[in-house]
Amino acid sequence: MPFPVAVLPYGLQRRLGELSTPNERYHLQVAGGKVSICPPRLQPARNFGRLEFQWKNAKFGIYSYGVGTYRKMRVLPENVVLACYGYLIISGLDEHLLPNDKLDRFVLRPPTLDMFECNIEKRLLEKLPPLTCASVKNLTLNSAMNENVINLEDVLNTFPNVENVVIHNIRLPKKWMAEVLRVKDKKLMQLMLSGFTDEFMFFTYHDLRYFLMTQKKGFRLLLHLHHVTDFELKQAIMKLSKTLDSRFVRNDGLESKGTAVVICYNGNQTGSGTWILPGVDDEI
Repeated sequence: MPFPVAVLPYGLQRRLGELSTPNERYHLQVAGGKVSICPPRLQPARNFGRLEFQWKNAKFGIYSYGVGTYRKMRVLPENVVLACYGYLIISGLDEHLLPNDKLDRFVLRPPTLDMFECNIEKRLLEKLPPLTCASVKNLTLNSAMNENVINLEDVLNTFPNVENVVIHNIRLPKKWMAEVLRVKDKKLMQLMLSGFTDEFMFFTYHDLRYFLMTQKKGFRLLLHLHHVTDFELKQAIMKLSKTLDSRFVRNDGLESKGTAVVICYNGNQTGSGTWILPGVDDEI
């Protein structure tokens, strides 16, 4: 939010510029709407459209992306704020690796955040808001190595402005729908659960209908199950799809603004499809 820093007395502006860190000077310039509010030291900044923070074998690396390039930043430029207002990738992180002094050099406001092979737990999630400042609208969590059952309530509270969430190969509790429902005033419009586990399919038709009815109009729930071999799970998917055929509106391959559930099962085998939630006055 802009702040009229420029109306402050010149002496105070100057003193703020002298006492502030590079990141603080940069934020003052942004708040004031122009760079000249931090005399005598204007704060230079370098913006990256895409960055990756990688922890591997207890070593931390920073990688930048350009047009057809991917390189490690071995030396960070002195007294230059490094900013990312685009796409941020974080890989190999757990809560014991934060805080990190190098991250203090960065201003991070990414609308898109991908987290790969991170140990997603509440203690880690609690440390992420200062890094992204509620800027994330598109979130992907992907970690076959994750040892914990992820809590969707914690995830949505950590990223209050997120609209699109993809969770792949991470364990979920059987009551994951209840965790989402406990989060009020969320902006979520699409939730995709994908992987080789059947844990996210522990719900009834009535659970699904209530869950969809309580979301924003146009919300989409995507359930992607891969390599399903369990006979009882196959039967449950077939039963659910037949119930949806009779009570929802089948809409495979068609664009629709309605609230919907999409099931992709073993590469679109029988039982897969897209179903639109009928209007609240319809019989469902």
